[in-house]
Amino acid sequence: MTYIGDCVFIKNLSKHKFQAFISNDNGGSAAWHTLADSFKSGRWGRSGWDVIVFRNEKDTWRKGVYMYIKDVTVYITIHGPDDIRIEYGRDSCAAISTVIMPLLPEFDLDSGGPNTRHRRPSSQPYIGDCVLIRNASSKRFQAFVSSHNGGSNSWFTLTKSFKDGRWNRSGWEVIVCRNAEDTWRKGMYIHVKDVTVYVTVKGVDHVEFEYGRESVETEHRRDDVETEDGGNNVHRKKVGRQIEMAEAGLASPVTTFQEKDNESETPYNDYQPSPKEFGAQDIQGFDGWA
Repeated sequence: MTYIGDCVFIKNLSKHKFQAFISNDNGGSAAWHTLADSFKSGRWGRSGWDVIVFRNEKDTWRKGVYMYIKDVTVYITIHGPDDIRIEYGRDSCAAISTVIMPLLPEFDLDSGGPNTRHRRPSSQPYIGDCVLIRNASSKRFQAFVSSHNGGSNSWFTLTKSFKDGRWNRSGWEVIVCRNAEDTWRKGMYIHVKDVTVYVTVKGVDHVEFEYGRESVETEHRRDDVETEDGGNNVHRKKVGRQIEMAEAGLASPVTTFQEKDNESETPYNDYQPSPKEFGAQDIQGFDGWA
């Protein structure tokens, strides 16, 4: 694919309606946009760490990915909820260090929540709608949780205790962890509702999640977890969002595919962006369901 600047193009070739938004941490609009069958109507100009999120018409399904958009044009095509493909156009003049550094995430999307399939059981207690993050490694790590549902979005240096790293949230948010050098990040887009999310950073590429619900017996409470509502509401800096901690490593070009939609009646527009359209308008404002 062609590099035409630091930006993201998204098109929908499925028979279903989908919307997308990209966070505006690096400028632009964070409004939802109804996807069409052409890249021409779905362009977001970005340059840095941002989250890309998709949802269906009834907002019963979402998927998100947290990625670094720098010296790359990202092309995303939706063929169905379990068939989302990605391609990259790179700047041939980009520094070689930029190309080989682990900047782009594996495009392994998940719908972000404790009710998602394949979540392992947890003995952690439910102590309210919040996120608790600790550092179980010998290295220094920081984290933030987005403030879409209140709170602050500042980076916070993690300690070894959940008690020191608590973010009170209720709704869709992004959880991001990074190392001290900021050469590695992982981000997760998750629905924090009727659940306490426990995140343990054990090292680069090693982040564990557990989910506590109200049904969990109180005897499973950990000693270092503050169970009162007065827990620390840690401050952090806004950056992006995703789930199942999408690895911030060099991306593979395509997702793993499952069921595909029947595309026999799907309109197809073979428009491809051109470098001459570098100044194309960014998505602006919520457009409703077209």
